[in-house]
Amino acid sequence: MDSFLKKSARLFKTIFYYQADTTDNIDNKWDKLPTVSEYIVQYPEHSDAANETIKCRFCSSSNIKFQPLMHSRDRREKHFCGACKRTLYKSFADV
Repeated sequence: MDSFLKKSARLFKTIFYYQADTTDNIDNKWDKLPTVSEYIVQYPEHSDAANETIKCRFCSSSNIKFQPLMHSRDRREKHFCGACKRTLYKSFADV
């Protein structure tokens, strides 16, 4: 019985942890991210307009990746560094 209660408590904590980042919270975080052009203006030393490259402002890696914010059909994308995994800026996917 004791082990069942401990397992149930762990399961509850896990479910609560993953649901704590609600849609509103995710949307608010995305809204605070700069757009690509704002990122370039804020961190000109980490972008090269001639080569159309952008680097991470934290580790200077040019390995920038992106993913949809919520699901595969979400047009909102967040771009992050493939090396240090920090989120850098946002964009909208072309449909």
